[in-house]
Amino acid sequence: MVAKTPSRQLSPNFSAVAVYDMDDHDSSALANFKRVVAQLSGEKKEAFFLKDMDQQLTDDYQYTPGARAGLDILMGKHPSGFRMTMIEAEHKGKTVYMPVIDDTLLNRTLVVGPAKIAEGSAAPDIQYISATSPNAVRSINDFLAGGAYERGVREELNSASVQNLVEDIVRAIAVASNVGRIVKKGSTVGSLLVPIAKGETEVAAYSAAAKTKKPAAPKNAPRS
Repeated sequence: MVAKTPSRQLSPNFSAVAVYDMDDHDSSALANFKRVVAQLSGEKKEAFFLKDMDQQLTDDYQYTPGARAGLDILMGKHPSGFRMTMIEAEHKGKTVYMPVIDDTLLNRTLVVGPAKIAEGSAAPDIQYISATSPNAVRSINDFLAGGAYERGVREELNSASVQNLVEDIVRAIAVASNVGRIVKKGSTVGSLLVPIAKGETEVAAYSAAAKTKKPAAPKNAPRS
């Protein structure tokens, strides 16, 4: 895998950099997760999705058809309209990874972070869940269930398709992290994402929210 792809500036505060490898990053160079959540809406959200992930893989990196479905979730190509990414940010001087599931059909986004945030600090289309919440796993699963229900009402999913969707999202999590080693019968998307947000599972493919460096002042610039 490659290390990085070109970054895209999102605001004066930070930019997004797609990363496809387990690199050690200086957490002081990362944007605080709360600032990222506050900015994560509309067009700015797009920079965090790994649309070209399959182009970054080496020739000897082989995928099964199941893993291919996981890649489609990560790159926004899955027919369900669900997509997922991981965002690297900073919390209390440490590196954290925030799982993000985007429901493009209903225009709503789930973000799982490492701690609570102030009410109203996320955009209206963002549902933020703290991994420390006792209801975190259930809330994540309810988000997916709600999206699946709406698709069922529109006759776009049946019960068998819902199960396939959940399995494909689990495959996406396995592609982007090391949870493939710990997936057990009965594992849910929520039970896999919460440990990632808590820092208990390694992440291998993510977008880094890096602080934007301030341009150096001219040497002879007058002092303010």
